[in-house]
Amino acid sequence: MRSILEELWYGRIEPYDNIHMTKEERHLIDLIAENRERLEKTLTEQQKEQLEKYIDCSQELSDLMQKEVFLHGFRLGARIVIEALYREQDEYRR
Repeated sequence: MRSILEELWYGRIEPYDNIHMTKEERHLIDLIAENRERLEKTLTEQQKEQLEKYIDCSQELSDLMQKEVFLHGFRLGARIVIEALYREQDEYRR
């Protein structure tokens, strides 16, 4: 069995593969799609283009924020492990 670092190196770890939506999340996605369809039916072509630009920018911002939250969580987890190991070593030295 390869180590977690090797799995990461070879690109075999895909965080999004392990995400499973709840019924509530699926319901919200369905509502978003339904409301978008309704809205688009009332828009001119120019307004649809503007809406698409807005949605693209919102998605890009969301992606950037998700990345930052992931990195922060990863770093926090690493700091917790480091502190746990450091204190454990300290206790053995006493």
